[in-house]
Amino acid sequence: MLGIITKYHGATNTRGSRISATVQDGSWKKRVYVAYDHSLPATGDAVFRKAAEAMCDKLTAMGLFHSMTWSNPGNLVSGTISNGYVFVLMPPENQSLLRAHGKILDQIYEILDGKEWDSDTTALIAGTLATTGRIVRDPAP
Repeated sequence: MLGIITKYHGATNTRGSRISATVQDGSWKKRVYVAYDHSLPATGDAVFRKAAEAMCDKLTAMGLFHSMTWSNPGNLVSGTISNGYVFVLMPPENQSLLRAHGKILDQIYEILDGKEWDSDTTALIAGTLATTGRIVRDPAP
C-alpha cells in the first residue's frame, strides 16, 4: 500500500502558497504541486485532498499500478500528519468497515464523556464491543 503525503508550502516572493503531494516507492519518487485553493474550507483535508487527487491523476496518466484504482480518488482516505495529510486508497468495502468502527468508538465516547464511571459503565462498554464480535472476558481467578 502506498500513501500520498501532502504538505503545505507557504507563499514566497515569487510563488503563492501551494500544496505538494508525494508518493515514493523504493527507488522512485513522484511529486506534484497544486496552488492553494482559497475557495475551499481552510479546516479539514479539502485543500490537501485536491493535491492528492492531482497525484492520482498523474499516476493514472503514467499507467502505474494498474491493479490499484488511482483513477477513483473517491477511494482516498486521509489522516493527519504534522504539516499536512497522508492519503491512502481504500476500497469501498473497507471504508464501510472503518466507518462502522468509528461509530463504535463514538458510542464508547458517549458512554464515558462527562459521566461518573462505575461497574455499569464497564458493562455498557463490553456490550458495545460485543456488537463488533469482541467478547470481553471476566478476569481469570
